[in-house]
Amino acid sequence: MKCREFENTNHVCQLPGFIKPRPVTIRALSAALLLTIATTGPLRAVETVEIANDALLVALAIPDGRLTVTDRRCDIVWRQHFPVQTARGSTWGEKVHTDTVGANRRLRIEKASVEEGAIHAAASWSGHPFRIRFELPREDAELTVVIETPSPDEKLPWEAGWEGVVMMTYPYAFYHPSVVDTVVPNEEGVIYSPEDIDPAIDPRRWNRSLLHYKLSMPWWGVTDGQRGVMTHIETSWDCMFSVEWVETENGTRTLPQVTWLDSKHCWRYPRRATFRFLEEGGHVAMAKAFRRSEQEKGVFRSWKEKVVDNPDVARLKGAVNVWNWETVTADLVHALREAGIRRCVLAKPRADYAEPGEGVEPEAIRAAREAGYLIGLYHNHSWIQNRWI
Repeated sequence: MKCREFENTNHVCQLPGFIKPRPVTIRALSAALLLTIATTGPLRAVETVEIANDALLVALAIPDGRLTVTDRRCDIVWRQHFPVQTARGSTWGEKVHTDTVGANRRLRIEKASVEEGAIHAAASWSGHPFRIRFELPREDAELTVVIETPSPDEKLPWEAGWEGVVMMTYPYAFYHPSVVDTVVPNEEGVIYSPEDIDPAIDPRRWNRSLLHYKLSMPWWGVTDGQRGVMTHIETSWDCMFSVEWVETENGTRTLPQVTWLDSKHCWRYPRRATFRFLEEGGHVAMAKAFRRSEQEKGVFRSWKEKVVDNPDVARLKGAVNVWNWETVTADLVHALREAGIRRCVLAKPRADYAEPGEGVEPEAIRAAREAGYLIGLYHNHSWIQNRWI
């Protein structure tokens, strides 16, 4: 169903304010041998490395790489679980193909230590070495994970598969039994239930190509309506959103995962994902947190600022949005003017691999400019990279 109170314009959520963070202090903890409960099976001993501040306690399990985060503000423990099944689907009513996610698809932590308040880990995935850094700031209940490799320009050992290539899914999604909603900024915003595990219910949920190129903002989250975890992809170009099955202590669930793509068959640059842990506010607080991060980067601009930078932006206000799937002609522009339309965005959606300008007559461009219309390729895709392998 569509998500209420969840709208975006120009890829930035228009919601005021943000929850004021509490001041925190980094406190690094040494590696310890702890008893933890595995996703399946009895109690077993695993080695963990921990870091903490006043808001969060973060434990990294070695060698499986799963994270456990305790939110000290509201006494909730968020755990990660391995994806065990993935799927692909296209349109409504079509059969969804499912595939088991084997242990060979998992990242392995070779060793880890605490240095300057962060966890530094050596890891491997599909035979390729990686370095992973887990960072807690002095303020805010946030955990940033940075993944890089000592050989960024070396071709990755990713094999061909039905999804194009075998891609790294890491870090895994966080879950708590209280979670009832998965919030995805797909166009106007969509809410999924993690308890909907039948792939026939909503085949489009499993359409990776559709979902990842239509994310209007590079984040998603899970929430019980107040508490939650927001996943913010800070290097979103070579990343994909995917929904996969996990086995939890409360049964099978479907959760959104971070899935990294190659960059021209290599890793190329450090990848960053930040998890923001919320004690109140639900998906509205997530949207506000994203807006705040954009403001801090200096990329959030008001309407007036955009018009100063590009006066043509002023023509958008009050304009009729016309999608034309056929060739855009001067006759169409004249017909719109004769109908009394004073402002118009005349768009030619790009189909398949059309070249810029294809399907638009030069005379139509001149007529549109004379009419004061905006004309061109309609581009309203994604913050997440719009490509498929």
